[in-house]
Amino acid sequence: MDPADPTVGDSVPGFADTLSLAGSDVGVLAPGERLGRYAIEEIIGIGGMATVYAARDPQLGRAVALKVLRSAAAEPRARAELLREAQALALLSDPHVVPVFDVGVDAGRVFLAMPVMPGGTLGEWLEQAPRSWPQIVAMFLDAGRGLQAAHEAGLVHGDFKPGNVLLDADARAKVVDFGLARRHGTARAITGPAPAVPLSDVRTVDGLVRGTPAYMAPEQLRGGALDARTDVFAFCVALWWALLGSHPFAAGPDAHDAAAVRARVLQGRVVVPRDTRGVPPALRRALQRGLQADPAARWPAMAP
Repeated sequence: MDPADPTVGDSVPGFADTLSLAGSDVGVLAPGERLGRYAIEEIIGIGGMATVYAARDPQLGRAVALKVLRSAAAEPRARAELLREAQALALLSDPHVVPVFDVGVDAGRVFLAMPVMPGGTLGEWLEQAPRSWPQIVAMFLDAGRGLQAAHEAGLVHGDFKPGNVLLDADARAKVVDFGLARRHGTARAITGPAPAVPLSDVRTVDGLVRGTPAYMAPEQLRGGALDARTDVFAFCVALWWALLGSHPFAAGPDAHDAAAVRARVLQGRVVVPRDTRGVPPALRRALQRGLQADPAARWPAMAP
């Protein structure tokens, strides 16, 4: 992704000017410190690009989550990604997408203000207790509605995974982290095949293709143009994994061989586990269609 990418525009007035002022981060914020008008309370999450703080907005009297770029990420590409996220979310108004309240820069720190999502991530929800396949499907359907809303706004998420779905106080799923979002059919500014990396590697692949390798569609691995079907692929990978307990392209003695898994992804060779955990065959077939290597063979959209 490149700050000069035409998809990083000025469609949200003031965002580009504000973010262009950002400099280097000056360290972790402590409880009681201020970032803009927000009072910091505690760290609630740390990612590859940003730290998320629980904070208080004294003007509106509400709790917020502040996503703040970390010092290593305070560079043009990272600022462009945060701008992309703000712009993407500003285009959306959907109960299954986490909204953005505010975006700004203070003392060299670039930040987004969002609502607090006390339910944690969908990934954490899956790990907290055994879930039946209908429970899992119901949660993923809500997340899928968030993706569909993005697609209807002309956007591709580009990095869908359970860690990028948050649950509100009522355990309703909402999609977040639109930092890799782009317009339908747009190729990445940084192209080239993604290297083979372990499925457990949750970092984005920098310098070539960006995203989380375990969920990437073949066209994303090759650095090609993305559309709604790219998100369909990632959604089906995540749901298959949640339902069946294994990655759809990893099984047997080479399950941890990144090159072998990548080859199966590119060829569309899904591995069905012996224990299908009571998941109905029709549901497995629906997911397998979404996991086809050829985008034209997949479901064309999240909604039927």
